[in-house]
Amino acid sequence: MNRITNKDLQQACDVLNTRHGYDLNPHGTDENGKYKPNPNVYHISGAYGGVALEQMMPEGSGARRISCDGYGTKRQLYTFLRGMLAATE
Repeated sequence: MNRITNKDLQQACDVLNTRHGYDLNPHGTDENGKYKPNPNVYHISGAYGGVALEQMMPEGSGARRISCDGYGTKRQLYTFLRGMLAATE
């Protein structure tokens, strides 16, 4: 089996965002140069030695976890992302 890297996860996440017409970065700046969250953007989150898929909220600056298993391995998240990509083809 090939090793799943952060780059593999980010590429899959970028394809998912592109298919939905979302920005590729969860955070950006407004016309005044102030920090602002980009709504609905999917991004990879890491904690406790694991990774998860999260989506920025449409309003405000929070995020919701899409991968419901908590923080898992990179392989688990990659499999989850491939399933999401297959469902959105």
